[in-house]
Amino acid sequence: MNTQNKIVLSVPPDLRFTATVENFVDIVAPHFNMDKHDKDIHILRSILNEAFVNVIRHTESDLENPVEIIFEIDTPRLFIHFTDRGKGIALQDHYPPYPQEFVGQFFTVLSTIDGEVMAYVKDRNTIELSFKEIDISGLDQSELLKNARPGGMGLSLIVKLMDEVRFVFTENEGNCLQISKFFHKLG
Repeated sequence: MNTQNKIVLSVPPDLRFTATVENFVDIVAPHFNMDKHDKDIHILRSILNEAFVNVIRHTESDLENPVEIIFEIDTPRLFIHFTDRGKGIALQDHYPPYPQEFVGQFFTVLSTIDGEVMAYVKDRNTIELSFKEIDISGLDQSELLKNARPGGMGLSLIVKLMDEVRFVFTENEGNCLQISKFFHKLG
């Protein structure tokens, strides 16, 4: 990727900077011919919010180490990378690097009211996330809501709204949430 198409946002790991992260969409949007009323702008704001909040809540961030968010613009596709120093996503009580026998398998990361976030272990350091919907049309809606557990909705939204979602672990840099979106409307 040409470094001219890369924008790095570095902010303190503090929830007070959530609006700053969300508003960064205004810098990226013109590269995709989006205006402030475009629904994709609102989707990106939500994704940035959820990803940033998850990094703050689920990692060992301190004020000395800012959160770096890298935007790579390869029109019509946008790549966004969030790097953190947390343990990563546990699959059957194992954190990355995952056991070799996990490679090529699917695991349920979390269950929501309408489905499950699934992780495919691509290699010992990489999982690719997808959403497996369940048919809830014949189920008692009040029962579903009563049995709903708090948490996990942010990751579920990210997986549902983006085209690709993966976590990549490296010894030197920690975990990297890599998300991408293809924008169909250009020009």
